[in-house]
Amino acid sequence: MLEKLTADPIKLTVATILVTALLSALVVWWPFESQGSHGSLAMLTPESPLVLKGQEVYFQEGCQYCHTQQMRPIQSEVQRFADVNQYGYLGVLPSNMEYYYETPAMRGSRRIGPDLSRVAHMSQSELKSVLTGAQEGSLAAAYHNYAHLFECESGMNPLFLSWKIRMMMQLQTPYSDPYQKSVVWALEEQTRGDALLAYLQSLGKKQLEFAGKFYAK
Repeated sequence: MLEKLTADPIKLTVATILVTALLSALVVWWPFESQGSHGSLAMLTPESPLVLKGQEVYFQEGCQYCHTQQMRPIQSEVQRFADVNQYGYLGVLPSNMEYYYETPAMRGSRRIGPDLSRVAHMSQSELKSVLTGAQEGSLAAAYHNYAHLFECESGMNPLFLSWKIRMMMQLQTPYSDPYQKSVVWALEEQTRGDALLAYLQSLGKKQLEFAGKFYAK
């Protein structure tokens, strides 16, 4: 069969075009296919609009250039060689649906600073002290100072975020109309620093609190 196909250039060309068209259509269609609700999706509920705004601030401040959100042990590899629990808070390993609501996904490019995949294990006061300027002599003192983000409420722009959510809904991100309408009160009296802090506290929070408690892997 293969020899007959390759022997005829016309048939080979037609077959190549058909296969390419079929695979291209599959690549375009598959991301829009709805996912069923089952155990692996039990924790996947959308974060507050304040967290979504915090992701914007994260991108605007260029955090992804120094921090990754992906350089963690892969479950299958860790289980081959070691006990997963010895990794502490990194013991809650990534799942394929962990970034279901995150658009765009901030995977990062270089790991100059620490990986932030499970930074939610830090308390709010600890994170804020790092963002606003840690004590001199500590490791965190080398980080950039983002105290100015907490000083005023300018730059929040809830209308723009509302439009962004609507656009994401049109691209099949499973947000809802009530979620879009909640943007105004969610950002009320909040600063860009509060939004960034909320976003950082969301990274790995559900996985750290609930992973393995309700569904066996």
